[in-house]
Amino acid sequence: MNKPTVLIILDGFGHAEASSGNAVALANMPFWRQLCTQYPTALLNASGDAVGLLPGSVGNSEAGHMTLGAGRVVPSALLHFDQLLEQGLIATSPVLHDCLAKLKPGTRIHLLGLVSNGGVHSDERHLHALLKIIIAYTTADIFIHPILDGRDVLPSSAEEYLVRLELVCKTLGRGSIASIQGRFYGMDRDHNEERTSVAVRMLLGQVPVIASTWRDVLEKSYKHEVTDEFIVPMLFSQEASMKAGDGVIFFNTRPDRARQITDALLSVEKTGVPLAFFLTPVYYDPAFAHRNNQALFEQPVLNDTLLHVLAQQKKKVFVIAETEKYAHVTYFFQGLHEEALSGQERVLIPSLKLKNYVAHPEMAAHQITSTLIKSLRSHPAFFYVVNFANADMVGHSGNVQATSKACEIIDQQLALLYHEVVVLAGGVLCVTADHGNAECKKNSEGHMITAHTKNPVPFVLAGKHFKLKHMQSAPFGKLSEWGLASVAPTLLWAMRQEIPEGMGEKIKL
Repeated sequence: MNKPTVLIILDGFGHAEASSGNAVALANMPFWRQLCTQYPTALLNASGDAVGLLPGSVGNSEAGHMTLGAGRVVPSALLHFDQLLEQGLIATSPVLHDCLAKLKPGTRIHLLGLVSNGGVHSDERHLHALLKIIIAYTTADIFIHPILDGRDVLPSSAEEYLVRLELVCKTLGRGSIASIQGRFYGMDRDHNEERTSVAVRMLLGQVPVIASTWRDVLEKSYKHEVTDEFIVPMLFSQEASMKAGDGVIFFNTRPDRARQITDALLSVEKTGVPLAFFLTPVYYDPAFAHRNNQALFEQPVLNDTLLHVLAQQKKKVFVIAETEKYAHVTYFFQGLHEEALSGQERVLIPSLKLKNYVAHPEMAAHQITSTLIKSLRSHPAFFYVVNFANADMVGHSGNVQATSKACEIIDQQLALLYHEVVVLAGGVLCVTADHGNAECKKNSEGHMITAHTKNPVPFVLAGKHFKLKHMQSAPFGKLSEWGLASVAPTLLWAMRQEIPEGMGEKIKL
């Protein structure tokens, strides 16, 4: 009988001391707490340079899943971009110079991207650096189209970043803020085409100008309790819209939330606006390379991830997540390989199409669990990769009560899956997370937090061979020397598979 190994990634489920803002500690999670006291545990680094991000930055799903699957620290595109800028290699980039050379007299440059210091999809310093570089090489007018954050940073903090951006433009003597919009529109990744369409039509000047400054928009939006993430796309001048022959630089480095709007802007047959160039730090989709998209650098793909090892051994693998996190357990977990490997089955459970999940903290958890149980009972795979998005996606609302409810729903799924995997099948259940979020929903002043955290994440390995002799009253001690890069080699060791050279050190249990 096959004894499966199941990796459950609790997205955004970090570890911190109990507090009024710690939704994990406040949640009624009896099974989770029992699991942690009966089996070997560890706290893992899941932020900053432990997952290939800028030192001191919060963790994120892309880097977390990449590190979990690769079994090593892989420099993120954001870090790579930062290093190239620091070394002066972007300023001398032939790709950038070729793009700028395509501009004809009277055409303009548009800079589009998330403007904050969240360090997840972008960093405002990269925009400032690009402005300085562009101004040195062209006299073309420069229009900036900030996408507001409010998710990886405080919900109503846009003014801080926009004021800083205006100061940079004033110092350089060029550039102006032409529009603003919340990331809910311009960075949708769940095929909500109506949101993307609103953002694109605004950028192309196909909407009336009803606001004159970003300050007016913020003031009116905040009065109606609309925070940065959800601010409706607003253009400040028809002249500042994207027109035929203009060039666009989209400076986000993370692909998943940049694909939809890029696809729409590159679809000339729909927009009727052919652009001189569309430049991005990396290709958000390999297919865009054939559609007037140029990239400043390439991210190397990995061919010896945990899933590659199992494919080489002809092991059956089952991967499942809902839409919100599907790319993470496939593309990112598999080292930037889009296509499924041999012997791999992928299941996508559609996410609810909602503004947020406060009223539906269950999300698609029940469907994921029932699909898994069906597989385990009928045609069990050798290895399973599962993502439960609840703690992260509900955590982004900043609502402590809803996030606690999401954690309680997770607890129910863990109990069901433990029974199927460990009790009935005699297999191994590994539970961890990609980054923190749910464990910190209020700051020291009591203000709501919607962002990820720098906190470590828990790791638990449950199975008949890993059961402790005595119950632990305090299962998590101090932060260990291990990070997310240690999960893959630990799992390969547990499955008695060879660990590739270059993977991190396995966790000592």
